[in-house]
Amino acid sequence: MEIANRVSPREYILLYVIYRLGRVVTATKLQKLLFLIFHEGKIPTDYRFRLHFYGPYEKQVNSDALHLEHLNLIHIEDRLGAHDYEYRVYSITPAGAEVVEGHIIKRLKRHLPKIDRLLQKYGDKTYTELKEYVYSKYVEDITPGEVIKRSRRLIAQSQQLQDIWYSEHYQQLCPIALIVLSYLEYSQRALEKIMLVEDPVERKVLFHACADVIEMVEYITPVLRHDTCPMGRDRFKILPEFVDSVAYLEYYCSKLGILRPMGDEEFDWSEFIDEGDAERVMKAIGGKTHS
Repeated sequence: MEIANRVSPREYILLYVIYRLGRVVTATKLQKLLFLIFHEGKIPTDYRFRLHFYGPYEKQVNSDALHLEHLNLIHIEDRLGAHDYEYRVYSITPAGAEVVEGHIIKRLKRHLPKIDRLLQKYGDKTYTELKEYVYSKYVEDITPGEVIKRSRRLIAQSQQLQDIWYSEHYQQLCPIALIVLSYLEYSQRALEKIMLVEDPVERKVLFHACADVIEMVEYITPVLRHDTCPMGRDRFKILPEFVDSVAYLEYYCSKLGILRPMGDEEFDWSEFIDEGDAERVMKAIGGKTHS
């Protein structure tokens, strides 16, 4: 099977996970599933998951998924979800199923019981459930005093990024600039309310959810040209993980009852930006302003 020989051993479990589940919704869920399989299953791998913006992360997973799509073994589809947030869906193709059944299952035979057990445990969970689990179990604990100090540093970092985005992109009336500025402000407001969260695990998860969004903005900022709107033509296309992180922060703030999602019709934009900017942001993300 010639096509099977073009699949690297590192990609076997990635391909098998998509085959076994049929589809995986969001890039974040794919990352977290693979981390849990390799970590909890104690399966050797060339992947090196590092504590990144959104918990354990391995950038090579994204590259390998694109390689498998190039081989027509999986299909990657960008879809629009709530408030026009874009997310990725990974699904197996007939050619991919053939490669798994005729080649990869034999190669993974020794590890399949552990992989299947972990997929049964985690496969049906949403990316938000997996992210919360990984944050609570595998990300370092933070003392209340450290939370306050780190939150202040993150707020200062966010304010510096707001200055950059305002000066570089805001004057172009760029929708992405407005969205980024709004989410930086949203993250700051969540951090200001963080000590209202009594449970230390929930507080830790909220802190890292805010850090995800702020640090992701810092990551994408240097690669943007000052004279080009990063929005492209008409939709939010930066990184799928950034969209996942933004959606997760809104979900978790809403779950804790400290802030409504920004796309919620009852969300009060007056705390964040003026009415004109609010209308432009909501037009970009597909919601309605509350007046």
